[in-house]
Order: sequence, then C-alpha cells, then structure tokens
Amino acid sequence: MAERYFAHSVKLGSVTAYTEYLKDTLLLVQTDLVYTPFGLGKNPHVMISYLNDVPTLTPTGGATVSYSAGTTAPTFITGNTSDFVTIADGDSSTGYVLTADVSAVDMITEGTFNVIYQVADAAGNTSDTLAVTFTITADVTVPVITLTATTLDIEASNVATWDGGVANMVSATDVVDGDVSGDVVYTYNENTSGGSVLADIAAAIVFLGTEANAVYVTYNVDDTAGNSAVEKTLTITAIADV
Repeated sequence: MAERYFAHSVKLGSVTAYTEYLKDTLLLVQTDLVYTPFGLGKNPHVMISYLNDVPTLTPTGGATVSYSAGTTAPTFITGNTSDFVTIADGDSSTGYVLTADVSAVDMITEGTFNVIYQVADAAGNTSDTLAVTFTITADVTVPVITLTATTLDIEASNVATWDGGVANMVSATDVVDGDVSGDVVYTYNENTSGGSVLADIAAAIVFLGTEANAVYVTYNVDDTAGNSAVEKTLTITAIADV
C-alpha cells in the first residue's frame, strides 16, 4: 500500500534537491518527491510529500514452469525484464532494476529448482522476493549421431589389411549423458540396408574382398533415459584397384 509522509515548515535553505528558485516559486524534479511552496514571502517554506510505493512482482503464466531434462536454460532476465515475472508499481517511479538469483539452476537433474526474483524501483523501493519454480521432467531429447562420411570406397584387393575403422568415423553426443560415442551399436548388412546380416566387422571385411560388394553399416545409440538416436548409415563399397 502506498503511504505518504509529510514534512511541514521546511525552510528553503533546508531543501537541497531543486532545480530552480524564481520569484518565491520553487521548481524541482525528483522521483517520488513532491515539493509544494507555501508561506511565500521573505522566508518561504515548502511542504515535502513522499509517495512510498513498493513495486511488486507476480509470476507471468504461473509460479511453476516445466522443461525436460537437458533443455537449454532459458534467459531468466533480459535487460530489466523477464518472461517469468511481471513488475507493478503504483507511484511515479520510472525505471527498475530486476535481479534473479540463479544459483540453484540445474537443467539436467529431474526435480525442481527455484529462481529468486527481486526488483527495485528508481526511488530505491525494493519488492519482496518472488520464487519461480522450475520443474525438470524426464529426459526426452534424443542423442545425435555424427558421421565424418556416409560413403567409403575400399580396394577389394587390399581389404584384408583394412582395420575396419568404422568406429573412427562416428561420434555421438547427448544433452544429458554427454559423449556416448562408446555406446554406439553397429550392424552390418550385405549390399543393401535390408540385406543379409553379417555377424561382425570381420565378416564384413571378408564380404568386401569381392569387387562390387557393398556393406551397409548402421549406427544406433540410446541414452540412459532410453531415447534412441536417429540412426545413420555408412555404405562401404569394394572397388577395383586404382
């Protein structure tokens, strides 16, 4: 609630915040302070009134906000505004300083954390703190597989010396689990992605010993939450000596 405090019979010499005094008229500008001249004469006085409205904060769209684990943290404050709180103030103040305590932010762990907001107006009036609760739900973000190439040609006559480095061509990351390259699962098929399954890389190398044969290597990975990546495929073709 706004409160006014009045100070009467203040001599002009006691007033330090003013912009001009002209012909017994005091003209001044100061946020939240209203100076009204009275008792004009040789020793003019002013009445000073102070409107003390404290700004308030309310949650925008609710006091609880949900994100899935691994989601990039939102911008909690932009300038002196926020998508998560609304500032209200009933007095003549203009301009605010909005702060947020984000020390508890954790976008990875399922559960909740609070961001604590507070605002001060131009007159120095400070609001009560407001906690906005962020709920982190189960991870639904899939891992991402990256290949250095999607095709590879190998001379059939030299395939026996090839090291089968299909693992060197892949990396996989997850927003929660991080680097999951070591968890990638490989499957090998003859000639087409739906062709006969080859048991392992050793069998794939044998198959590639015949010119024009091809092996389709399919890469898959799941994160610890059970989210499956979009699989990627590498086609290895046995070619004539070049």
